[in-house]
Amino acid sequence: MADIDRMKKMIECDRFGFADGSKDMIRKDIEDVLNEYFYIPSHIKIELDKNGERFDLKISATNCSLKSFNVLK
Repeated sequence: MADIDRMKKMIECDRFGFADGSKDMIRKDIEDVLNEYFYIPSHIKIELDKNGERFDLKISATNCSLKSFNVLK
């Protein structure tokens, strides 16, 4: 249920512009995915800019190292 609420909030923000907490929510989700593959010592930085009907998203993380992982076949 929480995922549905988050999706609704993101759709509303897309229509009306991003609320302050929306960037934090996106940053957290991206960090969760990146942390599966990298050691990231500090928060990533995101830039999210409206470009007409679309958004430009820039993600940066510094001082990261790759985690070892096995590839499934």
